[in-house]
Amino acid sequence: MVDDFFSIRNICKSFAGIQVLSNVSFSVKEGEVRALVGENGAGKSTLMKILSGVHLPDRGEMKLKGKDIPFGHLLSIQELGVSVIYQEFSLVEELSIAENLFLRQASEKKPLQFVPWDEYNKKTTQILEDMGICGIDPHEKVSQLSVAHKQMVEIAKALTIDAKLIVMDEPSATLNQEETDHLLKIVDELKRKGVSIIYITHRLEELPRIADTVTILKDGQVVETRAIDTIDKAQIISLMVGRDVTDYFPSRGKKHFDKDNPVLSVRNLVSNCGINNSSFELYRGEILGIGGLTGSGRTELVRALCGLDGGKSEETLLEGKQVKITKIKDAIRKGIAYLPEERKTEGLVLSMSIKANTSFTSIKNFLKMGLISRTREERAVWDMIKRLRIKCEGPGQLAYNLSGGNQQKVVIAKWLLNQPLIYIMDEPTRGIDVGAKKEIYEIMKQITQEGASIIFISSEMPELLNMSDRILVMAHGTLAGELDIDEASEEKILTMAVHDKDYSCVEEGGGFYDKNVR
Repeated sequence: MVDDFFSIRNICKSFAGIQVLSNVSFSVKEGEVRALVGENGAGKSTLMKILSGVHLPDRGEMKLKGKDIPFGHLLSIQELGVSVIYQEFSLVEELSIAENLFLRQASEKKPLQFVPWDEYNKKTTQILEDMGICGIDPHEKVSQLSVAHKQMVEIAKALTIDAKLIVMDEPSATLNQEETDHLLKIVDELKRKGVSIIYITHRLEELPRIADTVTILKDGQVVETRAIDTIDKAQIISLMVGRDVTDYFPSRGKKHFDKDNPVLSVRNLVSNCGINNSSFELYRGEILGIGGLTGSGRTELVRALCGLDGGKSEETLLEGKQVKITKIKDAIRKGIAYLPEERKTEGLVLSMSIKANTSFTSIKNFLKMGLISRTREERAVWDMIKRLRIKCEGPGQLAYNLSGGNQQKVVIAKWLLNQPLIYIMDEPTRGIDVGAKKEIYEIMKQITQEGASIIFISSEMPELLNMSDRILVMAHGTLAGELDIDEASEEKILTMAVHDKDYSCVEEGGGFYDKNVR
């Protein structure tokens, strides 16, 4: 390994007078995997955007192999061998895999100059095979790929420019365990080839498997850089949040449900996206977990319940009364709140303020003689900001400028103001840090203590087992079984999740999925 292969020194950055990064310095050796961790809002994303050329720092320097790297020049930075893979994919969905990989090279051709697509297609196949991904047609549109394969295409893009340093932002956030294992093998192979990697993640359990060193950011400053074998998860969390995080999950306590009077009863729910005759109950004050492998139909089940994707049931009873839900408006009017997995694209309007995002589903509560009382609206939003401890400048701040954990809190605040009977939370802690996760777990507990119920989807097994009162397991678009929390275990959930039914299942990207279920 070459010392100081890549280095940054005294990077400072502020926005609107608020200091986001303060004298951030560290260096990465050749062939080293450097984990970069910190709470949401610690400055990781801002630092990454400075490294890629999106933001200009107020001051500081950046070097690769002793040579200065110019700030703010995206193409120059790439030409020097620095590639950044964002959490939100930067792929062109309607172009092929090969076109995405070699788009820059093709665009640099002069008018009427031949673009060697046959050569690019062969190179694409070779790069993917070198990454352990075989049998994918380079002509296939990116829009047809699984999330895991899109992540691999992003990494392959970096390899086409002969990247010497790759920055990966939450690359495993949307992957299941098998897909994550494959990703980490690719990272390990890149490391053996001498590629340096800055690996940003909230999944601290990955660090001992993949990282050589870890740099911890807090409030825009480096608080510690350590060899990974000299620090444990508890110490990392303590440095990230500035305190010991004990009792990570809130105490569940023994709950007693009136099983003769469920708050929700669904019979033979089906949808156009592969949900098959699924029936279940939800009790008042319960957190009903839904587990299963990627593609098992977890999200499709709750979307069908909300009347999306042609979802309909033989019978749906809400507080004992029959209701008909054929569209999302019906669900909202009946007191069912849906917090989607994709909070940035489906849960929020990022270009709007915290106030607008929080109040628009309950704007009727602020009407006075047919006009909106801005004073009452502002007061209600401030109350939510304080209650949920949303870190922000105030109600007028744009949702786009919030960290992931605070964006998720705004989504929750939006529905808390609406006071629904049932909250459907699809992966509510995905891509957020341990401190914010703990806060969301406490919010979930408060919601059920106030009498509402939660349907809770999670891919993280410890989260599912520690937060649920009961767990339903999906497999191939149908409910494969139900477990009371006292009998539930990871082994039992996985046994149900791979339950063999007569569906056309194939293995893709390390995960199983039904071709009829997204």
